[in-house]
Amino acid sequence: MLEPEVVRQASLLAVEGAVEHGANHYKIELAPRVVARAILKMGETA
Repeated sequence: MLEPEVVRQASLLAVEGAVEHGANHYKIELAPRVVARAILKMGETA
């Protein structure tokens, strides 16, 4: 069973240290939410 808070924390670690280049700052903010949502969705179907 996937714990949503653990998945969210792990997804934040995935972008830790990410550096903005030009206008990509929104991608760094968006990535953890997208990753967490995808993992949790996959966990529902497993």
